[in-house]
Amino acid sequence: MINNQKNNYPNIIVFTSLLLLTYFIPSVYSLSLPDLLSSYDFSYTGPEMNITNFTVGANDTEGNASYEQLLIHILTNNQAGNYSFTGDLYKDGRWITTVTEFYSIQSGSNNVTLAYEATLLTDGAYNLSLTVQKDFLTVYQRQNAHSFDYDSADFVQPAFSASADSFGLLDTNANGRAEFLQVNGTINTTLTGDFNLSMQIKGGNSSLGTKKLVSLAAGQNSFSVSINGSQLKKLRLENGTVYQLIIRDGVNYLFELGLNTSYGLDELEAGQTLFADSFEEGTADLNGNNQTDLLEFNISLLVEGAGNYNISFDLVDPFNGFVLSEKKSFSLASGLQKAAFPVNGTMVFLSKLNGPYKIKSLLLEQGNITLDAAGEAYTTKPYTFADFEQPPFADIAVNNPRTNATHITFEASNGGDANAFSFSVAAFSSNLTQLDEHIIDILAPGESKSISLKANSSQDSSFFIIADFDNLVDEANETNNIFLLNVTNGSITFAAVLPSAWSLISLPVNLTNYSFAAITSGLNVSSVFSYNSSDKRYLFFKNRTNFTFSTLDPLQGFWIKLNTPGNLSLDGLSFTYPIGFSLLKGWNLISYPSALRANASHALQGVNSSFDSAASYQNGAWISFDKRRNETANSLKFFEPGIGYWMHVNQDVNWKFDGSEFSLP
Repeated sequence: MINNQKNNYPNIIVFTSLLLLTYFIPSVYSLSLPDLLSSYDFSYTGPEMNITNFTVGANDTEGNASYEQLLIHILTNNQAGNYSFTGDLYKDGRWITTVTEFYSIQSGSNNVTLAYEATLLTDGAYNLSLTVQKDFLTVYQRQNAHSFDYDSADFVQPAFSASADSFGLLDTNANGRAEFLQVNGTINTTLTGDFNLSMQIKGGNSSLGTKKLVSLAAGQNSFSVSINGSQLKKLRLENGTVYQLIIRDGVNYLFELGLNTSYGLDELEAGQTLFADSFEEGTADLNGNNQTDLLEFNISLLVEGAGNYNISFDLVDPFNGFVLSEKKSFSLASGLQKAAFPVNGTMVFLSKLNGPYKIKSLLLEQGNITLDAAGEAYTTKPYTFADFEQPPFADIAVNNPRTNATHITFEASNGGDANAFSFSVAAFSSNLTQLDEHIIDILAPGESKSISLKANSSQDSSFFIIADFDNLVDEANETNNIFLLNVTNGSITFAAVLPSAWSLISLPVNLTNYSFAAITSGLNVSSVFSYNSSDKRYLFFKNRTNFTFSTLDPLQGFWIKLNTPGNLSLDGLSFTYPIGFSLLKGWNLISYPSALRANASHALQGVNSSFDSAASYQNGAWISFDKRRNETANSLKFFEPGIGYWMHVNQDVNWKFDGSEFSLP
């Protein structure tokens, strides 16, 4: 229903901002980003103001049976005070106009009215977003507070109406290629003067705008707008749709057009050298070792004038992880040309990121002038970083340890192809307390040095010897940096302090008794959980009468919670390798059956085709490894003895484990 009344209301333009929050957490109960955003309520209602109803009406200020204003009546229930009411009108998601009204109102029920000039509105559905402030503090805010349909038939007509009627290509120099796409249209207006036109055309993933100053007389006016052909070609905007016209007269009058054009990019004048959007890809193994030295691209260009040009781009992985950046210069003749662009394969290997790779931020320059650009220009075949040439690496190893009553003597050797600079070798007790350390300034390829470190065998029967504990040296093999030395009968003692909270553990040594009673002797246990991947449910042990499993599987990881902190101490032997793991598609909770620490990236390299990600819970925090991320972004750096690990695989698969590395059968 339309309510008629006569009033004049001042219009004050304001704007508000909207904060979008995104949140991500790995969880068994996943929530998509669209679901999360739609579930978030951006509205706010304070105790001072409550909006109870909206009605839409009209106002005939001149008494001529033609409404000049659209009225939105707002019924409130509020505390007494001075308020401002700001209503933003949106149409098809676009802001149209804003009105702010100021009221000093008493406590209780009150009527507030927002008045909008009809000449600013066109037919269609509108949404009102309302913000109410009391003494400049927001007491009510709601997006899409009220929706309504507007029919201009009974209202003063907008000052403008516009249409796009036809189009054509303009070839001003008669060379068979058009410099402009010309759009012809009609504007009806009640005003006279100079106005700014802004026209938008879109196609594919691109859009282009152009502006023109026109002189209009009251009544019907014909107009034409010329859109630059070389810009259309540069944006690869073919067969575009002229979708919007804005007439600016202090206020934006927006018109939806919907004129579909028809033209090919080859019909347009380039005006300058551009990429031809054609790519060829190849590889080169220069030394015959089955590793790619060069990833080669042939990039096609339409060269307007012979000369020197620069081409640059970033190579990224499927998740936009940075692989490398390249820039090269080319001397090109005019016409259709190919620029041969080789990429160093070793740089791809060092990124530790798998393909397929994308050519991104492709840029063509001549001098300091940018001629052409493309956001994501090309996607390669599905390579892995291991396909490419490895650089020379050091390979530090600990060999031949011997003990006496006070010292451990051993050899630190470098079996790699590069020098190892400034790294430590250290002795640790069985509970990983550091006993002594020695710094080696340089260890050349093939070189071995004898090291002696303090270690009292009368106080401990097992010792760890670890080289490059801080992982300062890039190595071909990180798993031979640790040696576990048992001074007595070859047994291994593993000890760990568990807090009175949840810990994720596994068994690093081969035991003779896997019962709860034997393993948790001396611990005040609250609960133990394991995970069955076949039916995706947890197994639990509460006490001797409340459990679904009673022995610990050496291939399983376990959640354990203690009532009070305690020392977990395990005496056993090294496992016999290889050990087989049967993993089911999805998440699996497995053990790390080894007393040797291993680099996670190296340990998982052999199962890269079936493996997606890993996670663990250590020191009260989650850490993770994802093969699709840059290695520096992974917080799970090492597989640690005594820790359990969640593994996500993309298919049912069998793995082998040799004490430091996983592999496929």
